[in-house]
Amino acid sequence: MTEEVAKKLMLSVAWDRDPLIVRELLMSGVDVNVRDKDGTNALMAAALASDPEMVRLLLDFGANVNASANDETTALHIAAFNGSVEVVRILLQAGASVAAIDDTGMTPLMAAAKAGQVEIVRLLSAAGADIEAADLSGRTSLIWAVLSNSSGALNLLIQSGAEPDHRSGTGETALMYAAMLGKTEAAKALLAGGANPEIKNDHGQTAADLAVAYAHPEIATLVGRSG
Repeated sequence: MTEEVAKKLMLSVAWDRDPLIVRELLMSGVDVNVRDKDGTNALMAAALASDPEMVRLLLDFGANVNASANDETTALHIAAFNGSVEVVRILLQAGASVAAIDDTGMTPLMAAAKAGQVEIVRLLSAAGADIEAADLSGRTSLIWAVLSNSSGALNLLIQSGAEPDHRSGTGETALMYAAMLGKTEAAKALLAGGANPEIKNDHGQTAADLAVAYAHPEIATLVGRSG
């Protein structure tokens, strides 16, 4: 029965997107925090739909802003990845935790960097998100910004003081990822931000070595020149 109620509420939130219908359901006694089999609730559905009005309504009815799904994802993770600036602002004002981590160790800031959501990276950083936090693979928001090819997020994190030489679980730095993926502008930004090109990964390779191995001669030259 709970599963059916959850489905009805979340369908109303995500598909009907009619606050009157949702209000009626909640006024009739439906639990605003009811979850489906994946642990998803209506607030997460509203964040996924990037619907600020619905998010406010659900919070007014007592939605738990820090509730998490079975994979530990929160509404803030979802809104950060989707790029809904207004929803992120509302959730933060309601007390959403910028330190929440999902089952991969990813924070909302990492999710925003992974999706290249520059304004949300700015908002979460200003709200006190830890720019040095790393997920279970050892990747920080800076590394995710390189992987997403978001120059805006990368530059913002560098300007905010993100450590350029943090090593992932296999020893790669953000500069090494830029070298492997052929991201020349990212490599330039990281070097300008103080990245050390002489660091070696767990296999004894530098960023220049990786650039050569992955056939990116321009970056190999750039990094080699900086060494």
